[in-house]
Amino acid sequence: MTDTGADKMWARLAAEDPARAARLQRGLKKRYAREGRFKLYGILAVSVAIGFLLLLLGRIIEQGHTAFYANQLTVSVYMDPARIDRAYPQGTNFQQMVAQQQLARLTGVIDKLLVYPDNMRKNLDRLGGLHNSQRVLLALTQAGCSREESYSLVQRNAMRTWEHGEDFLTNLKKDADVTARLSDAELEGMFDEAYHFKHVDTIFARVFGHGKP
Repeated sequence: MTDTGADKMWARLAAEDPARAARLQRGLKKRYAREGRFKLYGILAVSVAIGFLLLLLGRIIEQGHTAFYANQLTVSVYMDPARIDRAYPQGTNFQQMVAQQQLARLTGVIDKLLVYPDNMRKNLDRLGGLHNSQRVLLALTQAGCSREESYSLVQRNAMRTWEHGEDFLTNLKKDADVTARLSDAELEGMFDEAYHFKHVDTIFARVFGHGKP
């Protein structure tokens, strides 16, 4: 129906039944208003989605752009002619030559390395024993606690240590839920630092060929 035909129909309806024409007119206005709001909401929803996508893309680019950069480290390696068979160079163990020179350089680095044991001790003490939390967590699971319960027990005592500067071991000993599973002696054993060094001699023996077997 053309606009002219529609206008004539409205004019005839308004003349025959003005009340009905008014109701229909109000209904059409409400319908058009609803359609307008629906269209507006759709545009807003699409705009918000595009905005979030642009934000996400920006964050990805901001945090991940370094992945597109290639970093190269060049190390000079001396190839001793006396160790290279000119008649059959493929038989030369170049990897061994490189490894030996890298070890020689590393020896110089380690030899000149400055270590301050007292400062290392202070840094560990600032943690209040929190570096042993993993051992406590595993011990609780082995003692029958679920992993979730073990994590909760360790976390709440660790947070007291972190927020109030308290000793982690002391907090664990005062926690009835922890001591119901682990004795004081067992807890103290988990804070024995000798545990972390028990394989040092074995590692040195395997790598360098000396030390206790």
